Amino acid sequence: MKSSVVFSSQLSSMHRSTSHVLFNRRRACLLLLCLTFSAAVLWLGVSRARMANLQKNIPTGSQPSGVAVNTVTNKIYVTNTFSNNVTVVNGVDHSTATVAVGIFPSAIAVNPVTNKIYVANQGRVNQGGASVTVIDGAENSTVTVASRLIDTFLTWPTSTPAMRT
Repeated sequence: MKSSVVFSSQLSSMHRSTSHVLFNRRRACLLLLCLTFSAAVLWLGVSRARMANLQKNIPTGSQPSGVAVNTVTNKIYVTNTFSNNVTVVNGVDHSTATVAVGIFPSAIAVNPVTNKIYVANQGRVNQGGASVTVIDGAENSTVTVASRLIDTFLTWPTSTPAMRT
């Protein structure tokens, strides 16, 4: 009997030390989980604060539709379809300038090598049709080139010589 009492007391003390270790592991895991969660909440809060500092609303014209960026000059170009102009945004100080273009500008592209900006204007048939406006990025001066595409469709031959044979 004596050995069974000793064995049982040894088992009891071993059980207590094992449960103590398990309890410490659970506490450590819970503490680690809490610290991770706190760090994530803090990081999200800092990220949102940073984004609030980075975000800025810049006014443009009516119905902005196309955007192009010249990474060399750090300028952003926004076509304003219903205003018939392009808003030029300085990427450094967020100042803006407005450049008049053709009717209903819809698409825009930048050539950073020549610092030329190309704007596709949808136009109206009764007001000259589609056109392309080329903006000189250094001076914001423009040249508009009318498209003959609509005129070509209006005078397109009804049949070609190959179709007649």
